[in-house]
Amino acid sequence: MSDTAAEGFIAKLMAAAPVFVMNVECYHYETRTRTVSDGNGGTRTETYQAKVVTWSATDHIVYSSWMDRSTKVTGLQSVKLMKMKLEKKLEYADEATYHEFERQRMHFRAMNNFDVHQGYSETMEIEGFTSHVLAALNGVVPKNVSKKMYIIVSVFCGSYFYRVWLDKLCHATDVNIRKRVSAQTIDSPLVFGYETAGNQNIFLGLTYQNFYGTAHPDANIAQAAQAVQNVPTAVPMATAFVPQGEGAAAESANIPKTDGAPPGGLKHEEPDNPAGSAASPAGSPSAPAPPSGASSPAANAQSQLPRGVAVSCPPGGAPGQRISFRTPDGTNLSAQIPEGVAEGQTFIVHY
Repeated sequence: MSDTAAEGFIAKLMAAAPVFVMNVECYHYETRTRTVSDGNGGTRTETYQAKVVTWSATDHIVYSSWMDRSTKVTGLQSVKLMKMKLEKKLEYADEATYHEFERQRMHFRAMNNFDVHQGYSETMEIEGFTSHVLAALNGVVPKNVSKKMYIIVSVFCGSYFYRVWLDKLCHATDVNIRKRVSAQTIDSPLVFGYETAGNQNIFLGLTYQNFYGTAHPDANIAQAAQAVQNVPTAVPMATAFVPQGEGAAAESANIPKTDGAPPGGLKHEEPDNPAGSAASPAGSPSAPAPPSGASSPAANAQSQLPRGVAVSCPPGGAPGQRISFRTPDGTNLSAQIPEGVAEGQTFIVHY
C-alpha cells in the first residue's frame, strides 16, 4: 500500500518527465561441443549453438518538450481506498516528432551494429511508476487496514474474509499515464523541457480538484492549479499524431472502462482533444494502414542498417595507412586508418 495519498501519488506521476531508454545487444552464435550421457552408462559428444554477446550499448532519445495527458479521475468524495491499475503510454505531438524519434532509433542502432545479429529494446521510464497500487483518499487509511491486521486475521484462518471485506472497501480503477512529446520547444506553464519534471504543486492541485470537486486546502497548491486552469493547450500539443498502422483502434484500446455506476459518481475522462483522440496534425491527410503482410520500417530496420566493427591501429600504424581486418561474420576487408588515430587506439569501420 502506498504511503502517499492517492491524489499525491497520481500528481507525482503526472509531474514526472518521461525518459526513453534505448538498448542494443550485438551477438553471434558459435557451434560448440559438449560431452553428455548416452543413457546407457556411456557418454557421447554433441554440438550445440551458443549465443555470444560481443557488444551492448544504452542511450536516451532526446526530445524538446513534453506535457502530461493522463486520465482524469473524478467523483471520489465517497471513496475510502482506491485500487489502481496503471499503464504508461507515449504520444507523439505531430508527425515531425515521430520521424525524429525514428531517426534517433535508426542512428543509434546503426552506430552500434557490430556483429551478425542485433537485438533492440526500448523502455519508457517514469519516476515512481508502478503498475498496481492501493492508496487511501486524502491519505486517511480506514481502521483495520494494515499489514499487521492482515497477519493477525490470517493466523485465525480469516484471510479470505479479510480480502473480501477489503475488496468491498476499495474502488478499482484504471489510470493511463500518458506523456505527449514534441520535437519543438513550446512556451506554456503546462509544457516542460527535455527530462525536466513539471511543477508537482500544479498537478497536485489539479488532481485534488478532480478527485474531490473542491480546491486543495493548501492555498499555495490551490493557487498554482488555479493559475493554469484556463491556459489553452499549446499548439501543436493539442492533438496526438498516431503512426501509420496504429490508428484509432490502438488509441481507444487503452481507455479505462468501468462496470456499472461506481460509488460517488466516479468517472474517467480522457483529456480534451479538439481534433479527435487519434488525430493527425492539422491539414495532414490520414495515412493508410500498411498492406496485409507488409513489414513496417521498424521491422525492416535491421536489414537496412550498416554494420560496424571495431578495429585496432596495429604497431607502426599511422593515419592514411591501409590495414586488413576480418569482420565477425568472416569477411576479409581493408580500411584506411583515419586522421587522429594513434598506434593501439581503436576506431570504427562501417561496411
